[in-house]
Amino acid sequence: MEAIDQGNLSSLAVIAAFLPLLSFLGILLFPTGKGKGGAFAISMISLSLAISIFLFASLWNTPALHQQYHWFTIGTSVFNAGIFLNSLSVLMLLLVSSIALLVHIYSTRYMRGDPYLHRYWAYLGLFCFSMLGLVITDNLFMLYMFWELVGFSSYLLIGFWFTKDTATQASKKAFIMNRLGDLGFLIGIMIVYSQFGTLEI
Repeated sequence: MEAIDQGNLSSLAVIAAFLPLLSFLGILLFPTGKGKGGAFAISMISLSLAISIFLFASLWNTPALHQQYHWFTIGTSVFNAGIFLNSLSVLMLLLVSSIALLVHIYSTRYMRGDPYLHRYWAYLGLFCFSMLGLVITDNLFMLYMFWELVGFSSYLLIGFWFTKDTATQASKKAFIMNRLGDLGFLIGIMIVYSQFGTLEI
């Protein structure tokens, strides 16, 4: 595979992940329209699925694709951020985007008539962005960041019906328990870096 092709495929993976984020931002900034953002959210995740299908067809059972860019430097330590695409990651990209599309389609009926429907579509977009970013990142620190976003967007979705005390309590419980687990995750990342001097997967 030529270098320019690798760069293009990496860019497509980034686009696939960021399309749901565009949905999140667009719906929050412009919460109008008959579907209150539903059509826009579905179109964005559909594009992510289409790109995921193309990436799966292009990279399945081929050598891993790895693109890195300088992120920041602390003292003598250099941290990079990048995209890592192998058979497992493109499979997960396909699974996440396809299941997310099914959830979006199901939600058009299940959530119909809700007065805060635009917030639901926005939160769902943030969740999908977090999940897609999780499966294509190439280092543990970025993985941790996306995992925290998954936890935050889960908190928003679980507590979506904030007028119900049960939903509010459930979202708080899930948020606190996840943060306790994430503390162990963070400690593990620190141990890995102290032993190997890198966070690259």
